Amino acid sequence: MKAIHTFLLICLLSIQFAHSQVFEVGDHINDLVGNVCENGNDDWKFSFDENKKVLFISSFATWWKPCQSEAQTIEEIYKQFKDEDVEVMGAGIDWNQPYSCEEWAKKFQLTFPILDDSKGRQIYNYFGDGIVPYNVVIDRNGRLIYSNSGFIKEDIVNAIESGLKTPKTDAVYL
Repeated sequence: MKAIHTFLLICLLSIQFAHSQVFEVGDHINDLVGNVCENGNDDWKFSFDENKKVLFISSFATWWKPCQSEAQTIEEIYKQFKDEDVEVMGAGIDWNQPYSCEEWAKKFQLTFPILDDSKGRQIYNYFGDGIVPYNVVIDRNGRLIYSNSGFIKEDIVNAIESGLKTPKTDAVYL
């Protein structure tokens, strides 16, 4: 009986650590940082207090076919909103399986910045639920308004448009 209790405890702890999502829809995010590996400067810092832009981040793995399929659609979203207060970022994990960051951008003709999120999976672990692709939209005041695994372009575009309608404020969310 003790062995069963120990086994169940280990299983529960494994599930808790495997699911490391920190933020949920409605939460306020202050700053995000990362290392850009393609289409931008090396260090990336996004502060909602300073930028007041909508942020769309797509976390992906280079080996996963659905992530490969959505890459061009993210580029379309980037081009659709690049002249508005929207920043689009890719956050890649598992590089060199089969693409490096540079190869990923070249293969899919991507011009938006791509973060190397493979070492600590910092961006992915803030939002992801264990499944890629994982996409988030954060409004111009730092409120997470969309967080979902899978890829539904219409939902992402609607969330970005909703985020653009959010008035810029200096409010602090608790």
